[in-house]
Amino acid sequence: MSDEYRFENYRQDDPRWGGHPYCDEDLARTGCGPTTDADITCDRPPTVADWMTAHGFASSHAGTYWGGIPAYLQSRGFASVQLNFQSLLGVTVSPVFETFKAGIRDGQSGAACMGGPSIWTGGGHFIAIVGWRINPETGEEEFLVHDPAHRQDGWHPWRDFAGWVKVLYLGGKRWKPEPAPEPFIRLNSGACTENGVQLYRMPGGMVVGSANQGNRFDVDGQTSGDYTRISIATAGICWIQSRYVHLDGQTPPAQTDFAFVWEAVGPGMTGRHVVIWQKLMHSMHLYSGSASGYCDDRLTDATKRLQALRNLEQDGWAGTDSFTAATGLVHHGKTFVVRRVQKGCTGDSVLFLQRLLQEDGYYRGALDASCGDGMDAAIRMAQAAMHQKVDGDFGPKSWAAYL
Repeated sequence: MSDEYRFENYRQDDPRWGGHPYCDEDLARTGCGPTTDADITCDRPPTVADWMTAHGFASSHAGTYWGGIPAYLQSRGFASVQLNFQSLLGVTVSPVFETFKAGIRDGQSGAACMGGPSIWTGGGHFIAIVGWRINPETGEEEFLVHDPAHRQDGWHPWRDFAGWVKVLYLGGKRWKPEPAPEPFIRLNSGACTENGVQLYRMPGGMVVGSANQGNRFDVDGQTSGDYTRISIATAGICWIQSRYVHLDGQTPPAQTDFAFVWEAVGPGMTGRHVVIWQKLMHSMHLYSGSASGYCDDRLTDATKRLQALRNLEQDGWAGTDSFTAATGLVHHGKTFVVRRVQKGCTGDSVLFLQRLLQEDGYYRGALDASCGDGMDAAIRMAQAAMHQKVDGDFGPKSWAAYL
């Protein structure tokens, strides 16, 4: 492997720099953050530590602030991104995990802030993830960890991470070269069948864009598992899940999504959107008031707290960016799209519905973005209350009645 794809595996307590000042202590005790970035960039940990200190990312006696990891990588020219801004400690299923794993599979490096007490740490600890494989003996996918404390270096299955992740990052630097694509020779054309469908660089890999219902593209007949290769104006040559492909000449599929317009919620406003926003903020533990339908100072302050957490302008108005930050839902202008939710579904639409059903007293399970038995029962109770067909299928008609 060339130097372009090389990574270090430094120890934060290396005698060469373990005593280097950091966070009012030294690298040996609080230097997992700088050492993680150093493993990715191949810089020396003291160099990273001094940059973190100079740019305000070194706390007093408590290590590196979350935002320091991508900030340093970006300063070195890597397209690093922080994937979540609220701790996922205790969460075992999340769309964030799938985005992270897809990036690593696709060849990106990554980083994680792990929590404890666990195999990683008693409190908080940064690690670098610099490789991926399928274990030939177990068949499990595994991730290559460079641990600044050198306690857990090596290959780990995802079950070692689940439940202990605080924050995940994609590092930007690649651990393997991108494969040369095969020539694209058009065989047919088609259209996307739903809104907000993700497009991937490689099957199951990094997301490079999205397509909406009716968007046109060419196909060359190449498939991989549940994915079809396409050429689309907005993203070029990429992959889409085959179930969202309608080829010319086929019978059109039934509509399964529901689109709605989100109007910004701000001080003094009333109405149904205010109720929805109050429920979301209460579910996220940012608002302690009731779902009264009136936007008072408490709701405005809750909006500002969310905006601060997501690095948005803190104006107290819950517009489309704030709504996306709270739900993860795809939007086009003011229009948002939610998908059909039924048993077995996962994703942002499920989590959005879980929050609302929980606030309305129908759902008492975990907010895990997964529709299991508890969600199925909650959906049926909500459908009965809305005098709809009770079938556990929360499709466009149920969404229209509920929102």
